[in-house]
Amino acid sequence: MSLTVPARELENAFHAFLHERGITLNSVSAPTLLLALVDYFNEVRIQNCSREEGWDYLHFEASGNSFYFERILYAPDADPDDDERTKCGMTAGPELEVFPNSLEFPSTNLWSQNYPNAAAFAEAVLEHPALRWAETAGPLKSSTFFEEMC
Repeated sequence: MSLTVPARELENAFHAFLHERGITLNSVSAPTLLLALVDYFNEVRIQNCSREEGWDYLHFEASGNSFYFERILYAPDADPDDDERTKCGMTAGPELEVFPNSLEFPSTNLWSQNYPNAAAFAEAVLEHPALRWAETAGPLKSSTFFEEMC
């Protein structure tokens, strides 16, 4: 059974999801955080954000100054008669000040829409050299944030 939450509750619902599974952002490995986000994506729906229409998807980015996982939404605006949508999302990842020098891994951007499902996306991310490199750092202090992007 899946839960449905409003777009603005994306981050709070993720924190509750992590807590229910005994995962703490104070010390979490990159693979554990990724798999938790994928499970969250599979189990928690966002109101009025259809995956089939491309309004809810996952993203992984790693470069010299960033390393994060993201759930991106195109959420409907407040007016139910308006077809406008606002791009927003929640980012989760190691806090950069505790993350070792990230210049050692290759830059990448992976998007879940380029894979048949979230499990295939997760597998591609887990196999990526950047994630394997991050895994060697062990559990790190991580954080999340929600933002409207448009």
